[in-house]
Amino acid sequence: MTTRITMHKTLTTIMLSSLLLTSFAAFAQPQQQTVNRNINDVVNGQKTHFIFKDGDDESGQLIIQTAAKQQAFDLAELPFERKRQIHFQDYNFDGYTDIAVSTPDMGMGVYSIFDIFLYRPKSKDYQVLDQEKFDFSHAQCSGLTDLKLIPQKKQMTSSCRGGARWWIDTYQFKNGQWKWLKSKAADELFFPSSSADLNATVTGYGSNHTKNII
Repeated sequence: MTTRITMHKTLTTIMLSSLLLTSFAAFAQPQQQTVNRNINDVVNGQKTHFIFKDGDDESGQLIIQTAAKQQAFDLAELPFERKRQIHFQDYNFDGYTDIAVSTPDMGMGVYSIFDIFLYRPKSKDYQVLDQEKFDFSHAQCSGLTDLKLIPQKKQMTSSCRGGARWWIDTYQFKNGQWKWLKSKAADELFFPSSSADLNATVTGYGSNHTKNII
């Protein structure tokens, strides 16, 4: 009798665990999605609708709609027959999911321009990360492009093409703000000028692929 009760409890535990894992998988959104249509998702505990509008006036717009609020934000112009990407990541390391939308550039389309919208838990809405407050005077890229977060260091990289070279700017998040840290040409990362740089490059690349190439 005791054995049957134990087996029943074990089977019940396994079934409950499976249901919880299935539920979690159903509601956990991927970090990045191609925007083929409007997107509905649960973000920061709220059912959220992401509505994308691109008109003939060369402007784009993102509408973020929850049960309590609707907000509209301007987006970079979308080139003909290209698609945007939406990113779900924590861009200010406060434990909440922020939104970014990346749009291919209007030139050769070799990099993507990022618009970032930070979640505000008190008002349960979003605020634009104002790039006009960034100091790009030392950076090689004049905006935030092809962004990659490095959460363990509270850093992010922005990369772009300048002339015949690819550049990577690194920013550090400190005291609630993003600050420029350094800039390097991409070829310096793969062809370092010293053995110390070579060791740092190989170590960074091997540990986390492109996220640690800075």
